[in-house]
Amino acid sequence: MTAFTETLVERALRPLDELRGAGLRALAGGGPRAPLLGALLRRRSARVPALLSVHALVALVLAVLAPPVLLVLGPLTLAVPHVAAGVRHLVLRRLWPRWWLAGSALFAAGLLLSSLLVVTRQRHAPSLAVEQGLGAAWIVFAAATGGRAGARRWRAWLVFAGAIAVAALAVAWPRAFRAVFIHGHNLIAVVVWAWLFRRGNRLVWLPVGIVLLGATVLATGTMIPFAVRHGALSFAGLHLFVAADWLAPGLPDAAAVALAMSFAFLQSAHYAIWLAGVPAGDRPGEGARSLRVAARDFAGDFRPAGALAVVALVAVVAGAGLLHPEAAQRLVLSLGMFHAWLELAVIAYVLAAGSLPAHARLAGGAACPGGGAWGPTRESRTEPTRA
Repeated sequence: MTAFTETLVERALRPLDELRGAGLRALAGGGPRAPLLGALLRRRSARVPALLSVHALVALVLAVLAPPVLLVLGPLTLAVPHVAAGVRHLVLRRLWPRWWLAGSALFAAGLLLSSLLVVTRQRHAPSLAVEQGLGAAWIVFAAATGGRAGARRWRAWLVFAGAIAVAALAVAWPRAFRAVFIHGHNLIAVVVWAWLFRRGNRLVWLPVGIVLLGATVLATGTMIPFAVRHGALSFAGLHLFVAADWLAPGLPDAAAVALAMSFAFLQSAHYAIWLAGVPAGDRPGEGARSLRVAARDFAGDFRPAGALAVVALVAVVAGAGLLHPEAAQRLVLSLGMFHAWLELAVIAYVLAAGSLPAHARLAGGAACPGGGAWGPTRESRTEPTRA
C-alpha cells in the first residue's frame, strides 16, 4: 500500500487496538483466576485452541438454533477473507519454485473460469466432469511434483496412485463426488491446521474434538426436532429446507436437513481455522499481534494491488449479498471451491515430498516453529522464489 493508505488504515485500526488491549489487560489482571487466564492469553499454543474451541461451541449452538444465519452471513462476510488466507499461507508465504506456481495458477484460473461459466449458466459452459477434472488434474500434478522433491520414492508413488484414484472418481461420478466434496472440504482445514500449522500439542485435541463431535451429532439428525420447534429456520430469504435441497439433493428430507445443519457448523469452523488458527501457526513468537501489525503483514504478503483487490472483492460480495443474499451466497461457494482444490493439492505435495516448502520470511529456509513438517524442500533450496 502507499504510505498515505497505510496511514489511513493505521489511524482507523488504532482505536480498535486500544480497545482490544484494554480488554486483554482486564482479563489478565483481575480475579482469583488471573494467573491461569494470563498464562492462557500469553501462550499462543494454548490461546488459539481455546479461541477455536469457544468459536466451535458458539457455532454449534447457532447451527441448531439458527442454521440459515450461518449459511447466509458466513459466506457473504468470511468466504473471500478465508480464501485469501488460504492463498496467503499455502502459496504466498512458501518458497515454491516458479514453475510450480505457474502450473497452479493455470489450474486455479481454469477452475475459476469454469465455475463462473457454470454459475452464470453460459451457453458454452463446461460440464461438471470437466470442472472436476481440472481440480483432479491439479492434485495429480501436485503429487507428481512433490514426488520429485521427496526422498522416499515408495511414498511418492503411493500418493501419486491415490491422486489418480481421486481423479478417476471425480471424472467418472462428478455429481456424487462434488456432493461429497462440498461437505468434506470443510474438514480439510482441520487437517491442515492440526498437521501443518499447529503450535505444539497443547490443547489441539480440544477444538478438533468439538468440531468432529458436533458435526457427527448434527449429521445424525438428533437435533432436528429441537431446531424445528425452537429455532429460526429462515433468514434473509433463505429457508433451511431450501438450503437442504441444494446441499444434499436426492436424499430423504430428514437426512438432507441434518446434513445442511452439519454443513453450516463445519463451514463456520472452517472459516475460523483459516482466519485465526492457521495465521497464528504461520508466524514465530507467542505474543498477540495488534491489528495494525496484522494489516501491515497482510499488505506485505499480497502487495498493494493484491491487498486492494481482496478488500474490493470483500466489499462487492457483501454489497451483492444485501441485494440478493441467496444468489450471492451460492455464487461465492461455487467460485470458492478452487480453494478446496488448492488445499488438496498442497496436501498431496506434502505427502509425496515429506515436507511443506520453507517459510519465505525465515532466512535460509529455517524450520518454522509449528507442529508439522516444515523443512525446506530441494526446490526451495535451489530456487528460493516467492510469489
